[in-house]
Amino acid sequence: MYFKNIALEEMSQVADYLYLQSKAYPLICFEGNLGAGKTTLIKLLANKMQLKDQVQSPTFGYVNTYDKRVHHFDCYRLTRIEEALDLGFEEYLDQEMQIWIEWPEIILPLLPKPYLEVKIEHLSTGNRDISVHIIN
Repeated sequence: MYFKNIALEEMSQVADYLYLQSKAYPLICFEGNLGAGKTTLIKLLANKMQLKDQVQSPTFGYVNTYDKRVHHFDCYRLTRIEEALDLGFEEYLDQEMQIWIEWPEIILPLLPKPYLEVKIEHLSTGNRDISVHIIN
């Protein structure tokens, strides 16, 4: 699925789509440059799921858990896959919860397939191009 030239206030459409897809694909990876809108989209998705916990990027703690239903990872500061293993990343995967990962590039070899890959490109107009693919 491809969402072209989406304004920030239209990102709710993408969250609607992700919410529907998350039932079949509970692992979702969010990729994009700094400021692309990864956390914004995650907050919108959390609203669709009616999560009560405050959603914020777990940059310094690596993982936040919301309402005992979602683990939200931010892997931006990881430099080696071993760091994710030291955090117990694989144990999180064994739990029956949604898993949302920002900056997943370093841990891709650890991810079970299938999962959703969300790529966000921040355009010079301030809008975004967003692609969602199933990775098998």
